[in-house]
Order: sequence, then C-alpha cells, then structure tokens
Amino acid sequence: MQTAVTFIELRSEKGKILKISSSVWKSILKNAYEHGWQKPGTKPPLSWDEPAQGKWSGDYETPREQIVTAQDAHWMLDKLCKVENEIERPTDFTPTKIEGMSREDAVAFLENLLDLLEDGQFTINPEKVR
Repeated sequence: MQTAVTFIELRSEKGKILKISSSVWKSILKNAYEHGWQKPGTKPPLSWDEPAQGKWSGDYETPREQIVTAQDAHWMLDKLCKVENEIERPTDFTPTKIEGMSREDAVAFLENLLDLLEDGQFTINPEKVR
C-alpha cells in the first residue's frame, strides 16, 4: 500500500510559489536548524482566532497559512546557503542533505527556495487543489 504524499506551498509576498512535499519541507527545516538557524516561531495565519482557537504555537511544519517573517526568512536563507555549498562541493563526509533528492536535484531545488526566501516574508500553505 502506497502512502499518500502531502504537499505544501510556500508563497512569498511578491507572489513566488514553491510547491514541495511535507517530507522535503521537514528536511529543509532540519538542515537549516543543524546549520545554526534558530526557530523564532511563525506568526499565526490572518484567520487565526486566538480567543476561540487558543494561543498560536509558532509551528513551521503543519501548513496553515502561517507567516514566516522577513527576518526569519533571511536567517533561514543564510543557513541554507551553507547547505547548498556543502551539496555543491561534497566531500566523502557530506551526505546529500535533502531527503529523497539526488545532489543535482537538491542544488536546483535549493536555488528556487533561496530565491523565494530572498523575497522576505512568506506563508506556509496547504496545497491548493486546482
């Protein structure tokens, strides 16, 4: 039995959209953290009703249209540039850093992600069904 793959969309304020699997997103967060990124927490979605739904957790993994601030995006960008450099110039001690991707695919993917992060603030959204 195959497991369904869940996708998320990262959407910058400037309109860039990057669709990725939730497992790749978790791998990205793990790599950024392992390279020194501190998780300050996301801002709640604009639709979040704190009195009814409680205090926002700052979660990054579950896509709920939460907001990653521009400052956080730039911190993440800085750390993921290090990951990209390691993948582009591997040594015998550098495994591929992005879950389920070849080195070439990981570099291409990271270039797109870094481009989105350069825009600053972005949201983490559930996949839009079209």
